[in-house]
Amino acid sequence: MEPKYRLFFTADEEVNTKLLIEAMDNQVLEFGKFKWEMREGTSQPYQLIISPNGDYELYEISQQIMKLAPRLRNWDFLAALPPNAQNTQFEIFDMQMNRHQYDVSNWRVVVLEQEEGVDLIAETPNLHQFDEETQLEATEKALISLLGESLFIDKITGLEVVLELEEEDVAFAIPIKNLAFELTENA
Repeated sequence: MEPKYRLFFTADEEVNTKLLIEAMDNQVLEFGKFKWEMREGTSQPYQLIISPNGDYELYEISQQIMKLAPRLRNWDFLAALPPNAQNTQFEIFDMQMNRHQYDVSNWRVVVLEQEEGVDLIAETPNLHQFDEETQLEATEKALISLLGESLFIDKITGLEVVLELEEEDVAFAIPIKNLAFELTENA
């Protein structure tokens, strides 16, 4: 079956992608409410990622799954979404299912050290048009992308989303693009 999945990435042969996607959906969903992605890799030509959707308990399961994955030439198997620090443009759907784009390059965060990790206050000035639930979802999506899902799950214990930081928090704010460095340096 693995050679058929590699054909996703080539135009040499025709492959029934609908059947392959359906087969993979069925396999992955047997383990729980995971997302999965197959894409070009970084250290190998291809990657299979089983994302736990930011859920700690599912992350433990995805790590176990990947420990049992066969070692295949040309493939990396990842238990969570890797970071994409270059991406600052995101898309989200509001409650009426309207698509919106947002840029996080000017966002700031305040890191509050806790016993088990860190709490964050995220300043998201360009999310004012969204309800609180959509603001939180948009912020989590951006953080998972910038940090990678593993670091997000392992380190972030709480998240507060604000449109503007309180005056007493401004002095402690860092650009969101520096957050991964901050979290890994102070580990």
